[in-house]
Amino acid sequence: MPCKTWIVTAFALLVSATTFSGSYSVRPVTIALSESTPATTLTVRNRESTPVTLQVATKKWVQNKGAEELRETRDIIAVPPTFTIAPGEEQTVRVGLRAYQSHPEEQAYRLLLQEIPGVSTPRGGLKFALHMSLPVFVRPEYPTAADLKWSVTRQRDGKVKLSVANTGNGHDKLTSWRLLKNSKEIGSESDLQYVLPGSQISWLIESNTAPSVGKEVEIIVANGPLERRTRALVQ
Repeated sequence: MPCKTWIVTAFALLVSATTFSGSYSVRPVTIALSESTPATTLTVRNRESTPVTLQVATKKWVQNKGAEELRETRDIIAVPPTFTIAPGEEQTVRVGLRAYQSHPEEQAYRLLLQEIPGVSTPRGGLKFALHMSLPVFVRPEYPTAADLKWSVTRQRDGKVKLSVANTGNGHDKLTSWRLLKNSKEIGSESDLQYVLPGSQISWLIESNTAPSVGKEVEIIVANGPLERRTRALVQ
């Protein structure tokens, strides 16, 4: 019976410096480039007892109307583009800008690591082809900072739409949020989410105690152990 291959995607949105994706680990999990640091390195370690072969690609990362998009780009280069790592060994991947271009806001990319199933998989076995996506940020010449604007809107069907718009020139990272009405939680989410400059993300909340238009609600946003609180009037 031939080996079956499953593709598993792992978005590296973790706070830790190293992320594990089954057969291999990667560090760091976030890459920052700039005019003064146009290149850096990534270390990939094979945690398996058999060789692991990986392909590397880079994409432009865009958040368009709340949807994640990966577009073709030649701005970032990663070498080697394909490599095989022996069991327990490491491979250094060099990631850099082809040419630095000045922008008023931070530019975002994704570095994709795709495992290629090898002949070492036992016949009739089950092989998971792991696909990891790492964020790459290119900073402008001047300091960057996110500026999040939160809003809450009551929908006609009774649902509540929570939205956040980033009007700053740098990204922000949210590990969770909670929406409170009169100190009681009416909605929450714990999935880590990046908010890129100039983008807006929304969530629809179903609640039997949805706040009325004009009422004040509290939004508690976390980035790891740090919490930020803000208030908004329901529109």
